[in-house]
Amino acid sequence: MKWTSTLERSESLNEEYKSIWHKSFLKQYNQVIKNNPNIKKQLDTALRKCRSDPLSGGRMQRVLRKDLQGIVFRVHVGGRRGHRLIYLISEKKKVVLPIFVSPSPKSTFRYDDHPWNEMAQEIYDDLTSEKFDHFQLWKG
Repeated sequence: MKWTSTLERSESLNEEYKSIWHKSFLKQYNQVIKNNPNIKKQLDTALRKCRSDPLSGGRMQRVLRKDLQGIVFRVHVGGRRGHRLIYLISEKKKVVLPIFVSPSPKSTFRYDDHPWNEMAQEIYDDLTSEKFDHFQLWKG
């Protein structure tokens, strides 16, 4: 089933948020899991929590673009010293879009070393431009 038809039903029934993944996040997720196989269970749990309670599941993340301010959040994966997951939400479309997971834990990770801000912009622009072929529904 295409996520767009699920999205339409979600809006009309006021169901839980859907988690849709951009092709760039899927690639990154697979790479992080490949390099850190023990993080998969914790990361999937964090993604489910973001989907079930996106507005209070994480802390707001500072972003450069004004139209993304207030809709981009950060959560810890594997505790405060673990990895970071950044996601954005669209309340209008009732979707959570993970945009970035840090490739390493906090002790060796610096936000400035990764283009997560640009990734957020690309994913948001693809969503608002309705480039639905760039997304897939996550059922985890």
